[in-house]
Amino acid sequence: MHPRQLQFIRICLLFLLPACAGQSPRIYQFDNMETFPVGYQELWALAEEVAKSEKWRIEDSEKTDSRAYLTTEWIPYNQKGGDYGSVGISLGQSNKPLNEKTQEVTISIRVVAESEQMSRVKVTCLFRIQTSQGLSGNEQTMFGTSKGIVETHILNIIRSRLAASP
Repeated sequence: MHPRQLQFIRICLLFLLPACAGQSPRIYQFDNMETFPVGYQELWALAEEVAKSEKWRIEDSEKTDSRAYLTTEWIPYNQKGGDYGSVGISLGQSNKPLNEKTQEVTISIRVVAESEQMSRVKVTCLFRIQTSQGLSGNEQTMFGTSKGIVETHILNIIRSRLAASP
């Protein structure tokens, strides 16, 4: 190869590699909030029941007369629910999770009274992953955006339990 061609390739790589390495996780459009025709107390009790049946450890919780929320501790989660972007994260051959518990999610469920017989629930998830190698060659912890899979699953549980109640 001609020296000028090599120099051109090097210059292109200098500009392209940092751009690729800095890509953020995508933001996904999904519905993580729903209003139900039930009272606030009933919907909050159901949210607590879901957390208990899923055996989530609650890190933080608060309840007032018209609002309540709970946030879980980090929960092992090895499904495809988070997008970690391309900042050194590729769960392929050379960049594997350290162990089964390195892919985790924390879940927040908020319930708000809209009226006496209408309440709104919002489910939010944050993902994190630890990898054995990254761009630096060291262990890294990365946070990811949600694809809406976990939120939809939790809202489906709430819908089905409300439909089953008398």
